[in-house]
Amino acid sequence: MAGTIAVGCSVGRSLVRTLALLVVAAACSGTAGNNELLVDSVSPGFGPLSGGTRVVITGAGFLNGGASPNRVLFGVQESPQAGAVDDATLEVVVPAGEAAGDVPITVFNRNGNIVAMGKFKYSSEPTITTVTPANVLFSSEDTTVTVNGTGFLDENAGRPTVLVNGEAPIDVQVISDTQITFTAKPGEILAKPVIEIDNARGSAEKLSAFRYVPSLTPGLFVFPKNTTQVFAVFFNPTTMQTVTVPKKDTNTLQFGFRAIVADAAGDFTVIGRDNRVGKLDMATQLLINPETLNTPRISGLSRVGATVFAVSRSPAEFGTFNPATRVFTSIAPFAGQNPGLAHDGTTMFAFLNKQISTINTTTGARGTPVALSPANLEVSEARFIGDTLYAAAGPQGAVNQIVSINPTTGVATTLATLSGLTLSGVEVFQP
Repeated sequence: MAGTIAVGCSVGRSLVRTLALLVVAAACSGTAGNNELLVDSVSPGFGPLSGGTRVVITGAGFLNGGASPNRVLFGVQESPQAGAVDDATLEVVVPAGEAAGDVPITVFNRNGNIVAMGKFKYSSEPTITTVTPANVLFSSEDTTVTVNGTGFLDENAGRPTVLVNGEAPIDVQVISDTQITFTAKPGEILAKPVIEIDNARGSAEKLSAFRYVPSLTPGLFVFPKNTTQVFAVFFNPTTMQTVTVPKKDTNTLQFGFRAIVADAAGDFTVIGRDNRVGKLDMATQLLINPETLNTPRISGLSRVGATVFAVSRSPAEFGTFNPATRVFTSIAPFAGQNPGLAHDGTTMFAFLNKQISTINTTTGARGTPVALSPANLEVSEARFIGDTLYAAAGPQGAVNQIVSINPTTGVATTLATLSGLTLSGVEVFQP
């Protein structure tokens, strides 16, 4: 018979030891002729690894000639329930499997035994390979998220349960066995939710499936100090609007960050006003593996390609800083008040003593300083977005503004005032 293999007295060697003697006895006492044991088909021919699927095995020799009781193995696992409807029909409950894929089905009774190949397979559990888009606007109510993977529809997968951080999204659509879409609900800025998919074939999970972002265009994260309420403020230079990111731990005072620099992946390394350094987990608002710096008190950072330049106070120096090793290397003295750096892609600019100038990154030599205007303007930290230089600044002792600064003239224009906050570190957010 196509797809079947008759097995003799040696079959017991391929089965679990507890069933070996029963298989051998059944095989050696089987009768030939009209009561020959056959397996023609199994329907359905698939089921989940968890087992429990009821299948119908058609063939012959299941009842006549005193065949019962029938015992059925899927691989080496025995069915918890197998009963003959008639000599040609056997109803069986599939046991839990060990691995996805085809498994041999062994039927044995007083008529003999038989192993059928290619009749049944355990379905693989669903998988999630990619999720698009990578960024979802935190306030959006109409962003379609596409989940690509496998095992979403075929082989009686059934209607899936889709969860995003434990909550059901809107308008879930099973497009095919490899694609599901849904409409994302609004979320928390910088959260990276987990997507879970459960169906009759099993479960799949994708950590950090996408990211809720404050904007789909570049902007500034500005971090205040001495506050228990506000973790950060996002400034959108396109709309000139600000979005507040609340502080998660309102029982702890946020001292603020003296210097911040983003890496190529967009992750922030920060140096706190307490001189602790670490990578900032923006979702949890905690430092990853922080340590206290023994180097000078760094007050400004700016990345140029793979190199991070830094300015420090006590002692006042210009140099480089390695975020991985957390080592500062001096290039030249850099004495003065409120030192800071910003790079426009071509030229490095330095802030010192309420002035702005160019600075040679090789020697540390400064170009001709230009006084900032207004004269009492204090700059905490500054960054370029495109050709525009933005800074957290304000009157001395009251740094609560976001301004744009003309590097040639030093003139500052106030774009936003954040009442009740004193601003500290600034870094560009790239979606």
